[in-house]
Amino acid sequence: MPKKGLGPRPISMLSPETRTLYEALVEKLKPNLPEPSRSESIGSHYSFGTDDSQSEDALLVDFDMAACYEYVDHDILAEELVIQTLDAEGVSALRALLHEIFPRGVGIPQAMEPSHLLADSYLYQVERNILRHGYMVHRYADDFRLIASSWGGRSRSNRTGS
Repeated sequence: MPKKGLGPRPISMLSPETRTLYEALVEKLKPNLPEPSRSESIGSHYSFGTDDSQSEDALLVDFDMAACYEYVDHDILAEELVIQTLDAEGVSALRALLHEIFPRGVGIPQAMEPSHLLADSYLYQVERNILRHGYMVHRYADDFRLIASSWGGRSRSNRTGS
């Protein structure tokens, strides 16, 4: 599968049976998953933080989770999915299937809509942690934008009076 500017990269191809089972398991969880980050346009992602409401000294930081799908940890994903869906049985079946496909315990199939939903659920945890630290953040797939008040690593709203 070509990656813009990086040349071809291998992706796993699922058998029709495995693909059907994977799609069905994710479809079962879908009603309780967060709204997909791709439901907004990429333009709204790029416009985040560029309006006049930000101070002139605010920093806009863009980052991308490199090889995101290849490193989705099945245990962390399963824990997050149970929290989001309360469907331990469905999540357990999905985790078992993912372990058959990726025996090392990391990775989800690429170039499939169900995987986009699972990646969103997985990255939602990262997004929540960024918000807890007081940053304004926007995410589109595995691309993040956040607003920081300094390079020091803490946002203005999270500073203490020390």
